[in-house]
Amino acid sequence: MKQKLQFSILLLFINLFATAQTFDVGNLRYNITSGTNVSVQKTNTNPTGALTIPETVVNVGVTYSVTSISDNGFFNCLGLTSVDIPNTVTNIGIDAFRECYVLTSVNIPNTVTTIGSSAFRNCAALTSITLPNSITSISNTLFYACSSLTSLVIPNSVTTIGIAAFFGCSNLSSVTIPNSVTLIGSQSFVNCSSLTSLTIPNSVTTIENQVFANCTGLTSVTVNWTTPLVINANVFQNVNTTIIPLNVPSGSEALYEANAVWTTFNPINGFLSAEDFSNVQVSIFPNPTSNSIQIVGLNSTESYTIHDVMGRTLLNGILPSNNTINLENFTNGNYYLKLSNGLTYTILKK
Repeated sequence: MKQKLQFSILLLFINLFATAQTFDVGNLRYNITSGTNVSVQKTNTNPTGALTIPETVVNVGVTYSVTSISDNGFFNCLGLTSVDIPNTVTNIGIDAFRECYVLTSVNIPNTVTTIGSSAFRNCAALTSITLPNSITSISNTLFYACSSLTSLVIPNSVTTIGIAAFFGCSNLSSVTIPNSVTLIGSQSFVNCSSLTSLTIPNSVTTIENQVFANCTGLTSVTVNWTTPLVINANVFQNVNTTIIPLNVPSGSEALYEANAVWTTFNPINGFLSAEDFSNVQVSIFPNPTSNSIQIVGLNSTESYTIHDVMGRTLLNGILPSNNTINLENFTNGNYYLKLSNGLTYTILKK
């Protein structure tokens, strides 16, 4: 009898302990991860509309800090339209917002260091997102089938772009790949049919299979290796490279013309210098633009030239620090801004 009573007390204690690890406040559920840190997720009732995740939450007189979004935390929240994540959060879990079909915007603070695979997969209404400059990788299938995403700047903390990270982002017209990226994973930009210009920095040492397959909207490609990177022919599968100009570092044209894959581009223009974003941090905005661009981050006065995709010079001049260039008379399309410090940037006029 005594043993049964002790066993019952033990079971009760275990149940109470387990219950204490998870608690609900409002329409959010919190899971204690360590000490007074918790992860957050939905309850059995999915949140709708605009969601603001709190920095802290109080339960039974104890204040907890919200430090992560749980795996599958808001999976398939069909009525969720926007999310504001506090700067106490450092991790967004796997599939965290997957299949939130009407989610249009997410505020991610710079405290976030990891974003799990497929975290925003099939968020078809997501139009733009600013990634924190504290993450080191774009995880696999992160923005898979985010068909409304139009532009994205990848922060210069990122070294790898995961498998199928942007697969099916059919409206993605502009993406900036920084000079920190070394690997672009297989199929990462498949079916990005609105992508018009592409610049690949010389930091990239590996481009896996079918990365830009079916990117049928490409009108120019710029690369920054003095020696052509070895890639599989299927990297540009179903892309008519014979009508796409390839811009390469000056003096390396013959090497690209002799390469089995890169030689298919036409014409091959050699007017660029290898970029070195690690020494000079220059920003151009807005890009895309409709009228003018502003150059920010120059340490001194620079001369500049603007070329079209065929390599022809359309405009040149002297650019004082943090000044603007008027593009109002330019037709819509892709152009290249080359500074006298050797840096070259792609501009989209639309």
